[in-house]
Amino acid sequence: MTSKRHPAAFAGLMFLSATIACGTPSPQTQPTPPAITFTLTNSDCTSAGVGAVLQSQFTAVVVNSTSSRAAFNLHRLLDGHAYRELEEHIRARQQAISAGSDTPVLPPMTVHVTGVFVEAGQRGKLEWTLSAGEYGLVCRRDSPTGAPEAIYVRGPFRVG
Repeated sequence: MTSKRHPAAFAGLMFLSATIACGTPSPQTQPTPPAITFTLTNSDCTSAGVGAVLQSQFTAVVVNSTSSRAAFNLHRLLDGHAYRELEEHIRARQQAISAGSDTPVLPPMTVHVTGVFVEAGQRGKLEWTLSAGEYGLVCRRDSPTGAPEAIYVRGPFRVG
């Protein structure tokens, strides 16, 4: 008895072979970028896994290692403004906090892009699609009454 192969089954087998040989690489072979992490401590806001250039699809882990509530806010500098202006604004806020005369105000040379509050000892996430420009991340620690206790800035970061 002779066996006959069905042409459709044979064609499918050829298609399967071609798919395996020419298919896309499995997800395990795709390089994953290092995680961006910003950590607020009692004396600073540090960063890891980030350079001067950010991807437009921005994701960062934020860690509050203090015993107070924290805010992590990403700001884009308005066109025509330099990062040093944001640094000067934060420095003035630091001095006002030390003197007990701080008035919380968003940096006027920026647009607030995204932010998150993170409770003491917890982690959070910042995610946003960024447009071209220069950015700074403002980290703030609040007292139990909600008044800012400390404020820091990390950057500058550039997109596009």
